[in-house]
Amino acid sequence: MIRSFATAIGMLVAAASHVYAGPAGEIRRLTSDPSASCAMRSIAPEVLVTIWYAAAPDVIEHEVTIGPPSGKPLFDAGSVALNAAFTPGEDRRLVVLLSHGYGGKARMIGWFGIKMARDGYLVVAVDHPGSNGADKMTVAGAVLSWDCAKDLRSALNAAEQDQTIGRI
Repeated sequence: MIRSFATAIGMLVAAASHVYAGPAGEIRRLTSDPSASCAMRSIAPEVLVTIWYAAAPDVIEHEVTIGPPSGKPLFDAGSVALNAAFTPGEDRRLVVLLSHGYGGKARMIGWFGIKMARDGYLVVAVDHPGSNGADKMTVAGAVLSWDCAKDLRSALNAAEQDQTIGRI
């Protein structure tokens, strides 16, 4: 219920604001902040953080697909420029935190995060340990959904402290 409400609010915010409309960039980081999902540490000692943002206009984007690389992906999340320069002239951006559902991954909600990045938002998403499509699924990952907020807090802290991203 709370996740659905947060998603609905996020979609309204994204729809109400059209600031940038240029290319999107993507940076991926790891965080091992002690506040992040301690119950699942035996599965993954770090949390993978994916950050989408408004990229400089001259970057080259590449498709983000989910699934086997056979030319027929299961899911097309859009396109981004990996590790691209940020849009020049912007010191601060509105930040949106995204959380995937059980068994998902941050890039599976890239269709939404990338769109918001194109609209000028800085979007921070994580792959929740023990609850994502790459890790071994755990009981803790399935039932301790409140730990997802701890993962997002850790990701936001990592983004704020990062020399490249920290302008948020």
